[in-house]
Amino acid sequence: MKFNTLSWCVILIFTMSCSKINMHDNEKKNENIANIDSIKVTYEEVDELIKQELYDELSRIYLIRKVALDQVIKEKILLLEAQKRNITFETLKEQVYFNKINPNSLEKFALANNCSEVIGELRETIVLHKFKSSKGIEILTCRFKDYLLNHFTDSLKKAHQITISLKPPKSPTLKLENLVVHFKGNLNSAVTFMVISDFDCHMCRESNTFFEKLYSEYKGKVRFGFTHYSSYVSNSAIASECASNQGKFWEMHDSIFNAKLIPDSVALFKIAKNLKLNMNTFGNDYKNKALSKNIMDNLLKLESAGIYGTPTIMINNQLVFNSTSLNEIEKMLKDEIEKVD
Repeated sequence: MKFNTLSWCVILIFTMSCSKINMHDNEKKNENIANIDSIKVTYEEVDELIKQELYDELSRIYLIRKVALDQVIKEKILLLEAQKRNITFETLKEQVYFNKINPNSLEKFALANNCSEVIGELRETIVLHKFKSSKGIEILTCRFKDYLLNHFTDSLKKAHQITISLKPPKSPTLKLENLVVHFKGNLNSAVTFMVISDFDCHMCRESNTFFEKLYSEYKGKVRFGFTHYSSYVSNSAIASECASNQGKFWEMHDSIFNAKLIPDSVALFKIAKNLKLNMNTFGNDYKNKALSKNIMDNLLKLESAGIYGTPTIMINNQLVFNSTSLNEIEKMLKDEIEKVD
């Protein structure tokens, strides 16, 4: 069985990346990797500043390895089946496809995969082809063959004992202290769900919807927290802390995230007025340089702890790799809840 070009690229990237990481893993943390006069710099000192980046890269490599491993397992299972039948792999494929590829089956497959009108082909960008064009039929036939072969391979797996030892990287534990953090939910819970976020970040604004779904589902069992992180102190961050001084951080938080556009100063003062805040106090706090400094100190503390992007999710001080995956986040949250129940 031959790998296609994409598969070879994935495996090559994975091999090169993992070789470097395995070399790094074998190094002692306190090994000297640089010197300033008689002062040495170690891996541990460097890695401390990039914990999240290292974890994200290891997680990406794990996913690449997982795809490649699945491909290799399928290849070996099909080769074993071909040997069992005393035929070539190409002959085995033809038997899998025999009498299964016809206009009716292709149309059903296209309908099931939402491409009964047009079908996309990824080049430099996505190129759309009409379903019944020669190119559309060609692409669909290739995908249908892959589907048939994968379905056949899955049926063969039952006859084999497959043990997978591949494991995702362990999430680093970050000890974050003395941050500007706001909590809601079960404040006495042993499980903390921390959102490291930026009111001016479009992805943070999009992600807030499903963070709120998690809050709605688990607010009785989890302590939910929010802290600021960005490359600058935003007007929205300042406004939220001004509102916090009057006991309405979360009301301001929700109003900012629910706004159609990132609010400017005028819009923020209007939100404050709608929340019935004392506007004299709000205005004075808004201009208070000490408040801005507290937020900036918060950003620097997170940066020094190895945080580099938003939104970042931490559950009991452990990083979540994919902050946009509700399933991944909820699974990790449930696991932590079960530990303390």
